[in-house]
Amino acid sequence: MKKWCIGMLVWCVAGGLCALSAHAMGGHQPTLGQRALMLAMTTLSASPGDEGLALVTNAGYVNHQGESTGEILDTVTRLSAMGRGKGNLLSVHARRDAPLFMVFVHQKGPKELAAVSITATGDQLEASEVFNLWVGVGTSFEPLTRILGSRAFAVATLANACYDGIPESLVQAALFHDHFCCGVASGYFTAGFILDQRPLRDGESYTYMGIPAWCQDDYIAHALNLTPGKRCYLSMAYPSRRPWQTAEATWENIGGVIIRFNKATQTGDATVLNYRWQTDDFVESLGLSPDELDWHKDLWLHACYNRYVFQNPHAPEDFLSVHKTVELTSQADFDRLTRLGANPLAVILGKDTEW
Repeated sequence: MKKWCIGMLVWCVAGGLCALSAHAMGGHQPTLGQRALMLAMTTLSASPGDEGLALVTNAGYVNHQGESTGEILDTVTRLSAMGRGKGNLLSVHARRDAPLFMVFVHQKGPKELAAVSITATGDQLEASEVFNLWVGVGTSFEPLTRILGSRAFAVATLANACYDGIPESLVQAALFHDHFCCGVASGYFTAGFILDQRPLRDGESYTYMGIPAWCQDDYIAHALNLTPGKRCYLSMAYPSRRPWQTAEATWENIGGVIIRFNKATQTGDATVLNYRWQTDDFVESLGLSPDELDWHKDLWLHACYNRYVFQNPHAPEDFLSVHKTVELTSQADFDRLTRLGANPLAVILGKDTEW
């Protein structure tokens, strides 16, 4: 029985690759995407139609040998069970002159993400050894960094998100951000709070101000379509853990400013948000204390935190509340918040005696 199963596995893998090769050739030289897919499937002992496959790549953004790499995405979609609409073809935002990378993943079990990195040097492709990309409590990134270099954190967090049931809009924003840290995840709740608690009224549009700006801003800009080029996203440098101190109150956990404004009627409002990081229950689930964790060095924390937050019920109100809202009754009110040299925190909360 065991020999029969092994034989069937070899036959299925070989058959799948032969079919892929025949389809790829079509009487012509196979493309870069076709050759990368065949090499990855051979190395992973997988077939292109298998369940549990994923690809993390910067193809679609970068050029290779002066040519677009969009063909790789088209080929993988056409010849395999991977596709953007299926949530397992992840195209990572990158500079167009960055080196091309492709990491194919095959889920073999709940804690086993067999992966292979395919690199391209000119026309030549090279496959790494097979390695486990799953990230759990205490996972060392040293083996991943040895194979993937500086891309290890990005590839690992994005690949784990693919299998962890993370909301599609959050994965898409993490791809734009180029990795999936807990900061991007916080934007999911901020955007949800804005839509729930500050919905647009007739004729209004949003302007979001990252004060302070952090990784969540890429989710907010992406999910709410608020981009700098449309002048509806602004950012100002402010220390992330510094409270805003006025003569009347101390405002902790400043979490950004959301403006609703109707240009026709010149009315709206501006709200300073309060963002409270909720990590106590997560840390408790690990059996650790906060003093034992370093979010900059213990990179596994990000994948584990994101997994925990979205596999346990959390609502935007668990993280966010309103510090203060002021009404806007003119274009001048809006300009006082957004023009060059403005200080929205001082306008809304009052003057900080030490700022």
